[in-house]
This record gives sequence, structure tokens and C-alpha cells, in this order.
Amino acid sequence: MYFNQDRTDENTLRRRGKEKHGMAIRWKPLSIIVAAFSALILSLFIISKVILLDSFLRIEEEDARKNVQRVMDALSDNHAAFGRIASDYAAWDDSYDFIRTGDPKFISANLVDTTFANLKLNLVAFYDATGRRVFSKAFNLSSLRPVDVPEIFSPRLPLSSPLLRENPPENGGAAGLVLLPGGAMLIAARPILTSEKKGPSRDTLIMGRYLDPTEIKRIARTTHLSLEMRRYEDPGMPDDYRAARQALSQSAGILVRPVSGDSIAGYTVIRDLYGNPGLLVRVVSPRSIYLQGLATIRYFLLWFLSVSLLCGATAYCLMDKFLSARKKRMEGEKRYRAVVEQTSEGIILIDEKTGRITEANRAFH
Repeated sequence: MYFNQDRTDENTLRRRGKEKHGMAIRWKPLSIIVAAFSALILSLFIISKVILLDSFLRIEEEDARKNVQRVMDALSDNHAAFGRIASDYAAWDDSYDFIRTGDPKFISANLVDTTFANLKLNLVAFYDATGRRVFSKAFNLSSLRPVDVPEIFSPRLPLSSPLLRENPPENGGAAGLVLLPGGAMLIAARPILTSEKKGPSRDTLIMGRYLDPTEIKRIARTTHLSLEMRRYEDPGMPDDYRAARQALSQSAGILVRPVSGDSIAGYTVIRDLYGNPGLLVRVVSPRSIYLQGLATIRYFLLWFLSVSLLCGATAYCLMDKFLSARKKRMEGEKRYRAVVEQTSEGIILIDEKTGRITEANRAFH
């Protein structure tokens, strides 16, 4: 019994050793396959991150810049249309006569409250060649009532003021932005001429329109963009405005920065009539290009991972079958050799072509 128990334990240990050896054989190719596909997936992820995603980011940034430019173009078109109204009133015989005679009939006939409301005007002012204010009127488009004229349009302006032109017939006039206590106002200053646009004249007509929230919303609806404007020196502006202002103070143009995972903003500065920073503009757009690119990369990696797992599983099965067949062949050869070596009869193998003995067991010797 003792001998049989030892033999049983020995056979069990041998069987377990063979099983472990078989498992080691199977884990080795599996580890190689997993490592190879992992390295390939990691390489694809890095390439996607560095090349593809960066390309989407550049496209997104360029699109955000175009959106800011669209807003600036819309604002420029709005200002140009407003300037044409000023030009029509400035190059008019009635205006030309009024600046010289001061006849109040011109005002009562042409610059009544309904005129301001229909043309969306907040200010009209006439200045003669000496810079003296001949007439001015400010109007509130919300209450539809006249209001006080802003102090910047004083009874007398210096001839060096950009609101006045020293030689209007040879100059198309001034246009720009002025910051007032009531808000930012678009200004169009035009030389007063005859209907045939003849002079000479050093007199100036100034018209103004507030760039108020209503006007900003109108531009936003026109461009189908989310638009905000703040005074450049506004102490209560949000942190992203402050950061953009700091960056734009060092470089002109358009700045683009993500504001969240879902939106990106473009910033730019509008300078006033005197060349100073006046308004900080922010145009917010959804990050549809970036998010679509990110989703595309994720789908691609997921698809590649699925294909890799399928190919890896197929390769593993084929390799496992190959190793199993090889193992069985080796075990068969071992059993064959054991039988041949243990037999008491002599056995030899002869090559049929050469007639040479290729193999012989111990009993033959």
C-alpha cells in the first residue's frame, strides 16, 4: 500500500506539472497577442490625439474666428447703413440752408420725434465751421421721448475733434464708436453739402445710435450667434473676459478659447473714435466640430478594438490548436520512443533511399 500511495502521489505531481506546463504554453501566446494589440491600440490613440484631434481643434478655432468676423462684418454693415442715413441728411439743400440760416422750420419739419423713432436715431447735432453747435437733440427709443444731449456733444467742439472735419468736401466724414454714460454709441459725422454734394462747407452733421442690448440682440439674430459686448474697462466683467482682455492687450486681432466642454468663444476689441479700446466682444459657439471629431475618434478606436479582439481571439484559437496538435505529436513520439527503448527486441530504422540506419534502440546494440 505504501508503495502504491507513493506511485499515486508521483503520478499526480507529474500530471499537475504537465497541466501547469500546458497552461504556461497557452498563456505565453495570449500574452504576446494582448501586448501586440495593446501597443497598436495605444499607438493609434496617440496618433488620433496628436494628429486627428489637433486637426479638429484647428478647424474649430478657425470656425470660431469666422464667427467673430461675421459679427464684426454685421456690425460694420449696420454702421454703414446708419452712415448712409447721415449722408442723405448731410448732402441736402435744406440742411445746407439750415446751417447758415438756423431756420427752425427745418427742425419742425424734418427732425420730429417720429423721425428719430423711424430711423432709430438717438442723436442729431449740427455744428458749423467754427465748431459751434447750431442744433442738437437726443432721443430715447424705449420711452419715445427726448432726453438730455450727452456732455461729449458740448456747445462748442475744438476743430481738432475727430467729430469735426477740417475740410469735409474732400473727406467722407468720421465714423466710429464713442463711450457715453448711457452706453456705447455708434457715430456718423458727415460734411454738410448741397444735394449735388457741392460745397465749400466746413459744417458737420453728427448722428448717433446706441449700441444697446436691443441692437446687440438684433445683430445676434442676424448672424445666428450668441453675442455679448462689455466695456473694455468694465471692473465687473467675468474672469474669461479678464483673461481675454489681458491676452488681447498684448496682441491685436481675434482670440479663441474654450469656455467649457460644450462651447468655445471668440474675443475681439472694438476701438472707439479716438483709437482707444472701447468694447470687448465675445461670440460663443457650440463645440460641435470638436465634439464630432472626438466622437469619431472614439467610434474608430472602439471599432478597431472590437476588430482587434476578434482577430486576437481567432489568432489565439488557431495558435492554441497548433500548440495542442504539436503537444500531442510530441507526446506520441515520447510514447513511441519509450516503447521502442523498453522492448527487449532490437529495432532499427533504415532510410530507403540511402540504405543507411537512421535509428536503433538499445536492444539492437
